Amino acid sequence: MFYTNIGPKVKKLREQQDITQETLADKVGLTQSFISKLENGELTPSLKSLEKIAEALGVEVAELISNKEG
Repeated sequence: MFYTNIGPKVKKLREQQDITQETLADKVGLTQSFISKLENGELTPSLKSLEKIAEALGVEVAELISNKEG
């Protein structure tokens, strides 16, 4: 299944916490370019990457992949 709303959710949560893409990338061991492409829907992250991002943002993976607006 392809989740098109992951990127916007990551961006919204990141901005709510006043975290830059670079800071989030550093926290999860990814590049700023990866975070940018994720937020813009240009790539779909692996489960491992999703787990790291969710942990860094203080949410469950389920919240990021849910089809519900949040």
